[in-house]
Amino acid sequence: MEDLDADKLEHLSALVYGVVGAPGAPCSVPAPVTCRLLLRCMLPAFTPADQLNTADSDGVLVALGSIASLAGGCAGEFPAAVDLARITPPAPLLAAAAALHLARGVAAAVRQEGAAPEVGRVQEVLEGLLQDSQLEAILPDTDLRDRAAEVVAELGACAGGGLAPGDVEALTARVEALFDAAALQADLEAYANAAWQELGPTYLQAHAREVLSGGEQPPAPGHATYGKPADVFMSEPSPPLRRDEGPGADGGTGPAPTSDGAPLPFGGGDPEVLDGTAAAAAAAPPPAEALSPHGGGGGGAGARRGAITGAGGGARGREMRWDSPSPAPQRAPAGPAVVALPGGNTVAINTSPALKRRKVCRWTPDETDALVNLTYAHGPGNWRTILDAAGDRLRSRTQARCGWRVDLKDKWRNLENAGKVLRDRREQREAARANGYLPAEPAAPGAGRAKGRGGRRSGGGRSGVEVEEGIEDSDDDWDDGP
Repeated sequence: MEDLDADKLEHLSALVYGVVGAPGAPCSVPAPVTCRLLLRCMLPAFTPADQLNTADSDGVLVALGSIASLAGGCAGEFPAAVDLARITPPAPLLAAAAALHLARGVAAAVRQEGAAPEVGRVQEVLEGLLQDSQLEAILPDTDLRDRAAEVVAELGACAGGGLAPGDVEALTARVEALFDAAALQADLEAYANAAWQELGPTYLQAHAREVLSGGEQPPAPGHATYGKPADVFMSEPSPPLRRDEGPGADGGTGPAPTSDGAPLPFGGGDPEVLDGTAAAAAAAPPPAEALSPHGGGGGGAGARRGAITGAGGGARGREMRWDSPSPAPQRAPAGPAVVALPGGNTVAINTSPALKRRKVCRWTPDETDALVNLTYAHGPGNWRTILDAAGDRLRSRTQARCGWRVDLKDKWRNLENAGKVLRDRREQREAARANGYLPAEPAAPGAGRAKGRGGRRSGGGRSGVEVEEGIEDSDDDWDDGP
């Protein structure tokens, strides 16, 4: 997580913010991974100084609200050893970040409008930032109401009135100085470091630590599976071999069988004679082939055969032997190949061909700008028209492996989820005309005559704008092509 380059981090952050920003949407990214990505924006070790809260208080406020929501709604996804109380941002920290963002928003409004906003406008800004950061049900109202009252008191008698240029700069400086951004950054770093340590090492970090410490052995050449070193298996004592039950298996020290439990032979005979023969065989030392190669007695094939035949030739009446035919060779079923690793381990290697993955075609800023403006001009859903109008600017989107319909639609949806494009159709057309992608709208001829006749227009009473909107809205259902 710490060594991710900027490109991969940007894609992961876009995925996380797209999921977190959609209320009620299923979280496709695990909660611990999402928390790590959100905490990076508060730690100077991972984030440049110009991207911390001193420059982007809105991003930090959204990150804190998202972490608080994940700790409360996705508690089951965190490891059992993680203390969620240390992951959840404290209420004073949330209130300080919200107050700083509120003061900066009011100062920006004063600088843009040249007048101090009214008290009701300040309350609207406060409610809007709470809703955007998902803090309405988390942050107590009393903490922010007091800080909002400080902003209103600083506006004073200037609220709702115009200001001179010099007074504008003085008022914005006083409002921005109400809350210290440096002190908030120190509190943010203390919280982020504690939460980062509480999450613990990632799986890859724990795996690398075990490999470097000698707990796991690198894979054999041509394989990608780690295993334990051979000395680990040698140091573990193996369970003792079980001796076969039966007379003579303990080296001749066991009791001799009695005639009460001895079965009669198949061909008849005196049980007393059989008892004497069995006792003599039991007193004799075991055969050499019955000794176990591991130093124990009575663990080999001879001992197992003696247990069946009665431990000697005198028990021929109990001997049962037959020859079984050898099984016909069978073809091994198709499946993963078993490969031996150093140290005695075996691992199954999947020999099936790897699945083909879709080629990744990254978007350039020029392609993104062309897609946004042409979508403004032709309307979302008309992807073939947009692709034809773009010409060479979206030539890489026409490759067969990219899937141009899905590619354009997914990129547009990502831009919509990130809040980087306009959603209103009328505003989209105005932006396209301003950027030169649509001609200026000419004045409708005969507008005065139509007005003098009671506002009647051709086409069943619908205006040209309404007809155009109906056509463009109907194009939204054409984007699900093959």
